[in-house]
Amino acid sequence: MGPAGRQLLLGLRGLARLGTRLEASGDPELDLERTLRSQAKAVREQRIKRQMEPRGPPQRTLSRQAMEQIRFLSREAPEEWPVERLARGFQVPPDVVRRVLRSRFHPSPSRATKQDAVVAAAITGKSEGPTRKEQQRGREVFDATGNFLYRIPEASPPPLVALGPGRKARPK
Repeated sequence: MGPAGRQLLLGLRGLARLGTRLEASGDPELDLERTLRSQAKAVREQRIKRQMEPRGPPQRTLSRQAMEQIRFLSREAPEEWPVERLARGFQVPPDVVRRVLRSRFHPSPSRATKQDAVVAAAITGKSEGPTRKEQQRGREVFDATGNFLYRIPEASPPPLVALGPGRKARPK
């Protein structure tokens, strides 16, 4: 069966399911054509929606402690704490709660600390400290033996240098 035959078969199945929702015009070919057009439109909309979403994993919004609490509540009282109620309680979408419940991953303590820092930074809206690139920018200061002393950030003004007694100027 070729692609056209598969589409026709899918259209007929869809027509059988949508038979009560579609206005029956009496012409099965017209009804089938409407069904195929609506399916093609739905596929296009899904493709566009998928392209508009950001790539990569979603941004973390729950700390490790919150994830453990979700698992505990779901395990201890599933009737009292369904996915929708957990999502409302933790102010996240239901798919995030489902992902947490499905996952059994437990990171190392250092990785969990880093993940919690990312969550805290996302909640407060600022980064938890300079990134590696920001740390590497600037001028490094060494002592006479070549040991690293400190780094002057790029954004800070250069230090003042003495020109003589009582006179100071900025280096060029």
